[in-house]
Amino acid sequence: MVNVRYRPLALLALAIVASLALLFVVVPPTAESSTADRGGHGQSQAQGPKVDSQAVLDTLYQWAEAYDENDPELMRDAFTDDATFVYASPAFDEPLVFEGIEEVMGLFLDALESQDDQRRHVMSNSQIDRIDRTTVQVTSYLTLLVVADPADGPIVQSTGVYRDTMVLERDGKWRIQVRDLRLDTAA
Repeated sequence: MVNVRYRPLALLALAIVASLALLFVVVPPTAESSTADRGGHGQSQAQGPKVDSQAVLDTLYQWAEAYDENDPELMRDAFTDDATFVYASPAFDEPLVFEGIEEVMGLFLDALESQDDQRRHVMSNSQIDRIDRTTVQVTSYLTLLVVADPADGPIVQSTGVYRDTMVLERDGKWRIQVRDLRLDTAA
């Protein structure tokens, strides 16, 4: 039995031991964790509020629609001013690199001028990985459908993978800073 005189000290010691034990308790991840909250290798990152995944994807869809509908202003709005486009294809020995928004837009506009068909850029299986508070890496599959003659059905022109580094800009919009496209075919 603890002497009455030492009881407050015993209670204090017990409280200290219990507090120290709480410091070593590991809290398991919750079901609220998502890919958008993880770093490059699935490690949880404590970097601020959750990424608005839909806003990120909306920018990617905006670019696809703008290209397919030949809307240069909307297409341009999907990229940062310092954008880089890396274009790799089995048709090239080395990837082509376009730096700055003027070169990137020049590539797109030249390509649109040379096309007399209807293109549909279908992006799927998008995975968003958070790099830091204002940067994400998005990996998406590309299926490029082409309709040369409306009487015929669409054909698959190409497939590939987009790896987009996107940044959250001051106006609150996610934009593509680096787009790396790796085509599976030479077309």
